[in-house]
Amino acid sequence: MPKITRVLLTLFAAFALLFVGATAAVADHNAGADLDDGGDCYYGQMLSGSPAVDIRTTSYRLVRHGESLLVVCYFTLPKFVPEPPDCEAGCSADGKGDWTAPTRPVFVVTPGACVAPGALSPGGEWPDGASSPPAADVKIVFYRTHAVMTCFWADDPTDDPGAPGGPPLP
Repeated sequence: MPKITRVLLTLFAAFALLFVGATAAVADHNAGADLDDGGDCYYGQMLSGSPAVDIRTTSYRLVRHGESLLVVCYFTLPKFVPEPPDCEAGCSADGKGDWTAPTRPVFVVTPGACVAPGALSPGGEWPDGASSPPAADVKIVFYRTHAVMTCFWADDPTDDPGAPGGPPLP
């Protein structure tokens, strides 16, 4: 898919989420985005740009176009998130500091953060134990009290053998 088409699809999906709303779908992602059993899209505290806490939303869409798949998640955030107290056993966000919503757009690229919809978190394995392909392109933009994340696969992994809902394994 040409790059301009991918950019236009991403922008269209982001605007659709802002103005039309979003409905839940069944999907899972790894450390950066996790459409988990509760139907939440997740961006982990370990990843760049985020507060020192996991952020979650139920506002997301799966956009299939030809052979490709785009997952778009829209987050609403507070203006200020204080650093949480130290974890008893230690946590990945220790020392990350307080987070203040940016007044200018902050773009973050997190390669490999999303795993295919239907894969188990963490690790990104299909339910049968085979590895799912990570997203080829993962981006998130933080602006004021909002964030939009996109995960893109040129070849939709949900129709691969072994994927939930995909063809059976040979």
